Amino acid sequence: IYGNDNKLYFSKLKTGMLSASAIILCMTVICLFLKVFIYPAFNEEVIFRGLLITGLKGYEFEYWKINIVQSIIFGLLHFGVYKGLGLIAIVLMGSQIIMGFILGIIYYKTKSLTPCILFHALIDIV
Repeated sequence: IYGNDNKLYFSKLKTGMLSASAIILCMTVICLFLKVFIYPAFNEEVIFRGLLITGLKGYEFEYWKINIVQSIIFGLLHFGVYKGLGLIAIVLMGSQIIMGFILGIIYYKTKSLTPCILFHALIDIV
């Protein structure tokens, strides 16, 4: 792997083996994918659908009221992402509220966070 000038060369690896730079690139892409798509989806679903909905159920509100409250909070907390976009920010925040409402319905119907996390990650990817 080391050349005559003591520099590290990966081109002399055996045929069929991935070079170290290709492995590093793959690991970087995987880590970026997890950080940008999976991690936020997982955390937001645990917080909003898992903790918030469960907590509001303790007050014995009707489910549709709970879902509206959690979806509005979900949308408002995403407003900072769109800061500086003016009217477009309000429209985008509205789309986040709708998405939060749909995710709340999915959670209510399935009683599981897994479909919510997968759907959220899919929306983030698109």
